[in-house]
Amino acid sequence: MQDFGEMNSALVRYLVDSGKLKTPKIIEAFEKVPRHLFVTQEHINEAYIDEPLPLIEGTTIPQPSVMAIMLEELELKEGDKVLEIGTGSGWGTALISYCVGSKGLVISLEGDMFVAGFAKKNLQKIKGVENIEIFIADGSGGYERRSPYDKIIYSAAMPNIPINVLRQLKINGILVAPVGRKDLQKIKKIVRIKENKYDEKDLDEVVFSPAYGKFGFHEF
Repeated sequence: MQDFGEMNSALVRYLVDSGKLKTPKIIEAFEKVPRHLFVTQEHINEAYIDEPLPLIEGTTIPQPSVMAIMLEELELKEGDKVLEIGTGSGWGTALISYCVGSKGLVISLEGDMFVAGFAKKNLQKIKGVENIEIFIADGSGGYERRSPYDKIIYSAAMPNIPINVLRQLKINGILVAPVGRKDLQKIKKIVRIKENKYDEKDLDEVVFSPAYGKFGFHEF
């Protein structure tokens, strides 16, 4: 029988030692939110390998080191209001939820009702997760009705980031997303400096499942 607790601890140590995890609260989130609770039974023994894993409906759970990099760059703070685009398994949702705390809020958009159901079922396994709202919606253009947000994170690849999504950020708000081609992207970090001024930088190369919808790679 697998000792998932020890495997999780070993993964966290690896992510810390490799410099991917740095912030105490994010390290704590990785320790408290077990990845094996968010994968399919078929891949449960691979849950703590530093690789992306297939889920359902063609989706994947992100590689732990990539998730660590994205959350570090998002600079999550207690009380943040975060928009997550692409709920997937719910693992990233739970990690963000832990980091922003009970005074924060995570609004997560998922375009596939079956994937959204899978995520909700997984999240029920984590105690104290009460600051998450999941909506079945095309998230490629953000979610303006609940804006502005302190932080926005895409968990699916985008060809580019629409200006209307950037305008959903508060001033000094941060967006992190994989942007590029369907088969290869770079993690992009964008900070809204002023009303119409943004600071942008490219980070590691990654491969995420493509985002669909109005502003994604094609329509649903």
